[in-house]
Amino acid sequence: MGTIETGRIGENLAAEYLTAHGHTILERNWRHAHLELDIISLDAAGELRIVEVKTRRAPLTADPVSNITHSKMTCIAKAAAAWLHSPSARLKLAGAVPEVQFDVITVVLGPDGAEINYYQRAYVPMFL
Repeated sequence: MGTIETGRIGENLAAEYLTAHGHTILERNWRHAHLELDIISLDAAGELRIVEVKTRRAPLTADPVSNITHSKMTCIAKAAAAWLHSPSARLKLAGAVPEVQFDVITVVLGPDGAEINYYQRAYVPMFL
């Protein structure tokens, strides 16, 4: 199984996890130029969640969350800003801009199933 299929499985599991925990998925794999957002959702409290999904296969050499670098956070923040100014966002948010949180979900696929970890408010992006 290749990395694209592994990533697709992880993103599907992450979306199912979020939905089971009260989220409404607004977008998946949203793209703008070279930028991408894995999952955009509204949680049960109405907060907008920008969720980066990192999927790996066991055994691991490092926690998948360690792959969220400063550069990656900056790209995600730029993509989030682009989405917030898009017609899709205006339509789905009905003009209201809720609080935006940046989360990470890691999925580790192993022989006994998947381990999912959800890191809410994992980081606050900074533009320097």
